[in-house]
Amino acid sequence: MFKTILVALEASSLDADLLEQVLRLTWREDVRLSLFHVVDPEGGEEYDGEDVSIRLRHQAAQRRLDKQEQLLTAKGLTVDSHVQMGEPDDCILRRAEEIGASMIALATHGRSGPKRWFQGSVTESVLRWAKVPVLVTNPTQKSRLPQEGFKRVLVPLDGSERSTRILPTVRAFALLYDAAVTLLRVGIQPAVPPMEVPLSTVEIPPLREHLRDEARALLPHLEGVRAAEVDVVFADSASDGILDVVERGGIDLVALGTHGRTGLDRLLFGSTAEAVARECGVPILVFRNLYDDDEGAEDED
Repeated sequence: MFKTILVALEASSLDADLLEQVLRLTWREDVRLSLFHVVDPEGGEEYDGEDVSIRLRHQAAQRRLDKQEQLLTAKGLTVDSHVQMGEPDDCILRRAEEIGASMIALATHGRSGPKRWFQGSVTESVLRWAKVPVLVTNPTQKSRLPQEGFKRVLVPLDGSERSTRILPTVRAFALLYDAAVTLLRVGIQPAVPPMEVPLSTVEIPPLREHLRDEARALLPHLEGVRAAEVDVVFADSASDGILDVVERGGIDLVALGTHGRTGLDRLLFGSTAEAVARECGVPILVFRNLYDDDEGAEDED
C-alpha cells in the first residue's frame, strides 16, 4: 500500500519520534524508506563565507542521515538517504514525485512549537499540495513498538458525500494492518446564553441518533474489516470532538480526508487542523481527494 515513504527529517529531536511511527508501517509489507533533509539557505547562521556555511551544514546533515540509514538497514529495511539545498516544502514535494513516493512523513513541533509552524509553513504547504497521503506526528505522541502496528483508526466525517471518499482507502489500510475502524461524527454544541443551561445538557437526542444513523449507513464501505463501529460526540468544535475521543484512549491513528484545495482549506487550515495536528496524541494520516481538484469551483463552495 505504501511501498515508498519519503521521510522528511529536520535534524532535531523530533526525528526519532517520527521514525518510530513510520516503522509501524513496515511490519506488514516491504517498504522502502527514503530519508530526506533539506538545508534551507535562509535558515542558518550568517557567516562571512556563506557558501562555506551551507556546505558544512550539508555535510553534517548527510552524516546524520547516513547514520540513520545504517541503523535502519541493520533492522533489515531498505533505506536510502538524500540531502538537498532549497526551500523545504518545494524540495519535499519535488522529491516525493521524483522517487514515486506513496507517502510523505513529517513531524510538527506540537503544542510547544510556534503557532506559525503550521500556518504558512512547511507542513501547511506539503499538506496543501502533496499528491500522496501525508503522515504527521508531534512530540505529544507515545512511542510504540513497530510490531504493534495500528490497532484502531479514527475517521472523522462531516456528513458530506465527499468526506466518504476516504473510506475505500481506510478499508484497505485496516485490512492490511488488521486494524479496527471507528467512524466519528462530531455534533457542534448549540450556543446558549450564559447562566441558562450548561452546554453539556444541550445535546439533542434526536440529533445524536440522526448522526449515528448516518454514520452506521457507511459501515458497508468497511466490509471485511476486523471491527467497525460508529461514535458520536458533541463538542464546541470539530477539533475538540476529535481530540476528546483520542484522549479516551484506544485510538492510535486519525485518518483525515480532504476535499481538494478548497475543502482542504476548510478542513485543515483553520482551528481544526491546527489544534488536531499540534495536540493530537496519535499520528494523523491525511488523504487528499485529488478527484475534487477537477471539479468546478462552484462545487467547491
